[in-house]
Amino acid sequence: MESLDKILDKCIAYGEIVITAEDMEVSIESLYTIEDDAYHYIYCPLIGVFAYGGDIKTAEDNIVSAIWVNFEALHNENRVADIYDNPLDEVYSQAIKELEIRHNKQHLKIIAESYLNPENTENFRTPKKGAQLYDLSTQIKMKVYSELVSVKKSA
Repeated sequence: MESLDKILDKCIAYGEIVITAEDMEVSIESLYTIEDDAYHYIYCPLIGVFAYGGDIKTAEDNIVSAIWVNFEALHNENRVADIYDNPLDEVYSQAIKELEIRHNKQHLKIIAESYLNPENTENFRTPKKGAQLYDLSTQIKMKVYSELVSVKKSA
């Protein structure tokens, strides 16, 4: 099992995958990493699914396919509710929570400085990628969102 610090050192983004059908939706957290200085991985810890690719777009395409194949297989076995029964190691979920906390702290600082000391504030935003939409069937869609992060390595 990898440590939280090792996973955070490899992180490039976190986000969510939203499965929708009509007026219902389910959100699944995701964690993006670069491993072996070459492969982009996306982990969905709560449902125990991950995928990779040579670039982020390929990894996103592959995670959508992996989730869909898993979902269909469980449906065919009448076990859709079991999708949460085999999560990845808890450290991946912890990494997402840590990135969210860091992101929120950074944004709260910017918000406070903008209102309390606007003349000395550098305005910058963390790049947020627009949602990538996938049509899985006539009614079922998946949207992939991600928030890029810059994780400072500890010395």
